[in-house]
Amino acid sequence: KRQTQSTGGSFFNPSQEIVVFEKVNVPLEPWIQLDGQLNQGLLIKLRVCIIDLIERFPGIYESRILSNVCMFRPAVILNILSDMETGGIINSKCICYSKPSLFSKPSDARVTFCASEDMGKDSSKVYEKCYYVCKLSLI
Repeated sequence: KRQTQSTGGSFFNPSQEIVVFEKVNVPLEPWIQLDGQLNQGLLIKLRVCIIDLIERFPGIYESRILSNVCMFRPAVILNILSDMETGGIINSKCICYSKPSLFSKPSDARVTFCASEDMGKDSSKVYEKCYYVCKLSLI
């Protein structure tokens, strides 16, 4: 929306106009264009790329997905993973294991499943999410 105002100050020529544009907030996501329209082609390709990774490596860790799709910010990929999990396309399970130290034995690294609410509670453990494909029809 364009509005014009004429100025009458001492520093400006009174016949000069100042153009004021309406401020529009558009979320900065790769699949949203600057005019606010959805770039559905890019979103579908990105979702297919992530689903392909999860399908090739069932139980893949979230950190590995983020490192394989490194052309986008991690927050973007996590947002897509969350949307696909909410839509029932993929499932995730939370796992935890002890942080390895220089002197820890290899047998000390036991991986156990944990509830998603418990993630991050114990600072001596590493928490990860693993993903599995459950439905391919809702891409």
